[in-house]
Amino acid sequence: MTNYEISEADRRLTDVGRSMMDAAVTQQDDEVFNKMCRIGDDLTRVGSLFGTSWNSFNDDDKQFILNFIEEQ
Repeated sequence: MTNYEISEADRRLTDVGRSMMDAAVTQQDDEVFNKMCRIGDDLTRVGSLFGTSWNSFNDDDKQFILNFIEEQ
């Protein structure tokens, strides 16, 4: 793996981010919709240069992501 490639774990998180943004449009609650869009967008940048990392998320966001993955 070169410095320009992302790891498989990062790639899975970016896929979760895309899925989360796709699922956001089904939400009736605007607060949940906005949270899913924000976190999903951040997840799509995991592993990219100057992007987000797992440690960039607070504990509430991490739990939200894990709950979303379990529901999938």
